[in-house]
Amino acid sequence: VTGVQTCALPISFLYLHLLLAVALPSSAVDVASLRGHTCAKEPPKAVQLDEEWVGSVGTWNLVAATHLHAYYTAADVGGLGVAELSPHDLFYHSCLRFLWKEGQTIVTGFGGKRADVRLTPHPDAEGRFSFSYPSLGLDAQATVVLTDNASFIMFYVCWTDEAQASWAVISPRTKLPTATLKKIRKEAQALGFADEHLTTLRFESCEADEAAAREKDEL
Repeated sequence: VTGVQTCALPISFLYLHLLLAVALPSSAVDVASLRGHTCAKEPPKAVQLDEEWVGSVGTWNLVAATHLHAYYTAADVGGLGVAELSPHDLFYHSCLRFLWKEGQTIVTGFGGKRADVRLTPHPDAEGRFSFSYPSLGLDAQATVVLTDNASFIMFYVCWTDEAQASWAVISPRTKLPTATLKKIRKEAQALGFADEHLTTLRFESCEADEAAAREKDEL
């Protein structure tokens, strides 16, 4: 590796990851501060999913999302209000995963807590889904806007009760390559989302958090 490459690549890498991963608010937030992007009058064009690939994946990790989406998902799974979530716990310890199987979609996080989000495909619109976050009393419509049908799916989401929009990326992996994150960021910008609305979630502590939760349950 040359000296020029060694200098240039880390700068690009660090810039993107600092932008995405450290963009969370520095203290507890209220939901009003997370809003600001209203739903489009018409949902974006859906892209086609490889159903065979989707069916082969058992567990999906929520690897990137807008702040609004990440907080809503964590609050629903944790049975908490948005204001009760600290950015640190959301970013490092939420460990939000989707168990997406036919007829049921379970979201897990925070050491084993779970919620049924009732993801349902639209029968007459490929690449579009409806789902709900029951503990928050929220319903939403989701459209697949970007995928490589190998490592990630990006959804545009309209929260119908509030007419607020978000996006989310799920993946069988816990971390996506920088090149993929750049594509996701570009798509989010094309959908009208500002960079400060983006964040990625970390999964390094998940196994330890889940083991600690199991030990607590056994006491």
